[in-house]
Formats: sequence, C-alpha cells, structure tokens
Amino acid sequence: MLEDRLIWQPVGIHQSSCDFGILLDRKFSEEMLSLKINEITKKKMNDSASNLLPKDFNPNLHFFKNTGFVAKFNLGYDGRTLEIEGINGKSPLEVFSEGMIKYSSHNVTTTIEAYGLMTLVDFWIEYSELLRDLSEKA
Repeated sequence: MLEDRLIWQPVGIHQSSCDFGILLDRKFSEEMLSLKINEITKKKMNDSASNLLPKDFNPNLHFFKNTGFVAKFNLGYDGRTLEIEGINGKSPLEVFSEGMIKYSSHNVTTTIEAYGLMTLVDFWIEYSELLRDLSEKA
C-alpha cells in the first residue's frame, strides 16, 4: 500500500535558486512502468492537473511511452520542468540502475513554480491507484 511507505521526497530545496530535485521510490517506479496507459487516460490526468494550479500555468504530465510513469512534469511555459535527465528513450530503471529515481527541475525561478511542480508530483502519486484501475499490465 502507498500509505505504508515514503514514495517521493524533495531534495535541494534550500538553495539560492528555486530549482530542486525529487527522489522517487524504485518500487513505485516499477509499478508505474508496468501499467499500460491509453491516450484518453493521459488526457484526463492532464485535464485534472490543470485544475490544480493557477490559471497562468498550463501543466502537462509527460508519461514514459504508454506507461503510468511520468518522466516529466511541465508547467507549460518557458521550460519550467521537473524531469529525469538522460532517459533518451531508455527506461528510468536503466538510467538509475540502483536506488531511487532522481528528477531535476529546470528554469524554476519562483517558489510558486516549485510548489506547482511538487503539486503535480503529489497529484500523480495520489491518483496512481486510479491509474492502476484504468490500465492494463504492459
């Protein structure tokens, strides 16, 4: 169960800039990569995410291939993202062969942008049970 473990953790939030990182649980990552998500489900997730943030954001969850795993969170303007670097089509589990999966933010200039990206991560985690229900095993 999700409630029984720490799924994600922000790191590096006490910097002079507003950029930060996220460490994601490997077991959760494996679970999400095993789910097959269709375009309708992706669209519903993205539409729901849009309702979480102020209107000047246009968020987008970029799912890895057709799985339930989000490889990139985007606020919708000027490259404000939280993403896994170095994927280039490879599974995040390949890129990070051991330990947690690391996301890094880019171009985050305000605390509201950092909060927006963390909100998107939390939204994905909270709705992962629904993704399981709406998907087929990959």
